[in-house]
Order: sequence, then structure tokens, then C-alpha cells
Amino acid sequence: IELNTEHTYPRLTHHHHSIILLSHSNRRSIRLKKSTMRSVTLSFLRLCLAALFSFIPANAAPNPLEVTLRNELPDSVIIYWEGPEGRVDNGKVDSKGGQIVLSTYSGHRFSYAFGGLLYFVDIPDGVPHPFMVLLAGQSEIGVECTTTSEGSTGAVKKLVMRIIPWWSPRGASQFISLIRTGYYSGAALNRIVPGFLTQFGISADYRTRTDY
Repeated sequence: IELNTEHTYPRLTHHHHSIILLSHSNRRSIRLKKSTMRSVTLSFLRLCLAALFSFIPANAAPNPLEVTLRNELPDSVIIYWEGPEGRVDNGKVDSKGGQIVLSTYSGHRFSYAFGGLLYFVDIPDGVPHPFMVLLAGQSEIGVECTTTSEGSTGAVKKLVMRIIPWWSPRGASQFISLIRTGYYSGAALNRIVPGFLTQFGISADYRTRTDY
């Protein structure tokens, strides 16, 4: 790389895998071999890494997580932490929408008994505020509603829905909670496309829908 030699700026030239710095004032040459440059680069990287890790305490403990366990089962359950020295009682969770918030860590395991069987809950890694639904090994919740047509004297028809909590745990639990409180009682089915979708969601009761 040649710079303009008519000025007093230094001139850099590439010559035989070396870098030569030429000064017009004293014409001294300083030759830096490739190995020397590599050593300087590695030293600089080590210095940067040392500065970076100096801000992290060697004995820093992991931050605790707040995990919510939501019980959608018909019976209440007792939550136990599966600790290294045995089970530790963490409290009771009421049935049909009861929940408990625990301060714990990623990788911890909890358990509860239902129907004579023991079920485990593993706290996931990388989730800031886990929300987990207790279903005793089931993957979905069935909901059955009855529908009628306005002014119709025909038979009442059923609307069956499958709620899959692991798709959206908070959303599924909120929907189940609204059903239990009667929010959708008398709600209109605004749009029906056979074999595709049914749209609804506005409560028939004014005070109920304004509260939410």
C-alpha cells in the first residue's frame, strides 16, 4: 500500500510478508514479522477477555425464577419439591383454576399426586416466568356447550371444543376461567363456517363484558 510520498505522511509498503514503516524524517525501518504480530494480537484478545470476565463473580449464583403452577384438575393437589434430601411440601393448590407461585430455579423438579398416581413437573430452562398447567398427564381439556338458534323450537345442539394448554398456557387457563364464571352464557355465535371456524367471544351481559 503506497501513500503519497510528496507529503510528510508515513509510507506503508508490503514487502516479503513483512510490514515496513518508513518515516521521511529519519528513514528508519522497523520490521515486524508475522509471528510478532500474531503474538501481539493474541495478547490483546487475552486482555479483552480478562476485562470482560472480571465483571462476573466466580461464585455467582443463578437467579431464581417465579413459576406459576395452575391446577385445572377436579381435585386439589399438594405440590412437592423433589430436593436432594427428599420431598419438601410447597403447599396446596385448589382445584378448577387454583394456582400457586413458587420461587425456584431452572432444572428443579416438582411433583403432585392425582388419582393414585404421581406426576412430575420439570422447570424449563430459558423461560423467565414459566406458567405451567397441571393436567395429570393429559394434553387437552374438553369443553362442551349447548347452542340454540334464535327463535328456533328445534333441539338443542352441542358445541364441543378441545383446549390444548401447552399451545398457550395462560390463554387456555383464562378461557377456561371465563367459562367457569359464566362469561359466555348467552353469547352469540357471530360467524359460522362449517368445517372451518366459529367466531364468538362477546358476553351477552353488559356488566360482565365491561368488567373484563
